[in-house]
Amino acid sequence: MALKVERVALETEEFLPVYAIMKAARALGIHRVTLYRWLRSGKIIGIALGDKTYIPKSEIERIKAAIMLYTAWGSEPCPSRPRRKGEP
Repeated sequence: MALKVERVALETEEFLPVYAIMKAARALGIHRVTLYRWLRSGKIIGIALGDKTYIPKSEIERIKAAIMLYTAWGSEPCPSRPRRKGEP
């Protein structure tokens, strides 16, 4: 008699307060490439687990709060980015 074992795919997001890259980008309303740029530049913190990168929920909330704050003041959503020529 053989023992039948089922593999259960567990999503990391169910157990940890993190978002996958695509879900994090959607939550922030940005493109995933922008999110990767922010990760490389250090504007947002990511967690590498194996070959995947996750964004902590606290980082998503921090960026959302910053976007709301700067939008309310009429500034750019990402104030630390370099200005383009001719931009105030």
